[in-house]
Amino acid sequence: NAERINLKPSDLNLITSGNKQSILRLIIPSYNNIKWISDSVDLNVEGKGDHNEHLVILHNSNNHQQILKMVLRVDTFHESYRLLFYSPFWILNRTELQLEFQIENNRAFIEVAQTPFLVCPDKFGSDANKKGQIRLYSTQQGDNTKNWSKKFSLDVIKSTGMASCKVTNDRTYMVCVDIATCSFGLTKIVTLSPSVVIINKSTMEIEVIDTVSDREQVKWRPLNPEQVNH
Repeated sequence: NAERINLKPSDLNLITSGNKQSILRLIIPSYNNIKWISDSVDLNVEGKGDHNEHLVILHNSNNHQQILKMVLRVDTFHESYRLLFYSPFWILNRTELQLEFQIENNRAFIEVAQTPFLVCPDKFGSDANKKGQIRLYSTQQGDNTKNWSKKFSLDVIKSTGMASCKVTNDRTYMVCVDIATCSFGLTKIVTLSPSVVIINKSTMEIEVIDTVSDREQVKWRPLNPEQVNH
């Protein structure tokens, strides 16, 4: 309603003001150096599924067309409401590649950054059978389905596997996909990493080339002593 309350991450915040008919507006002061302000969430309106989950749309305060989607889960706990505000997926890009991540038909651009990217598909309920795909980002590939990796299940507690992404000139990039359920239980952390990391521990320069299915990728690359190659 009219009162503003600061919520610390991962903490239990006890709020005595308001009631079960309150209207909430959620603000993220800084995510990707942007302030995000949500549409109004009416607690008197029933959410989706068995867990009363609301899709929360937050808008860039400087560009209203740019949105961020999150989930607000409303549980009844004795005579109180327990509100859980979260993102179903955190995507961490630990490669040196710009990638696209797709869940169903929801796509997200995942650049190289230390900050996790928050991703929420349209079907965010726990009963949805969600599968993901990745591909290398390119401004020229359009909707070419051949560039996407094979689909992998996201409905796992813990999983590690490889995804292959084809690019032009019949080259293939292998990306390690690690999926883990956080201790919170409602968020999956998806970490995208190089399939191989080479560290030159010798005292001489060497050259390295990737080979996939007996086909050489790109070209030979020099690797100096103590240098790391992904």
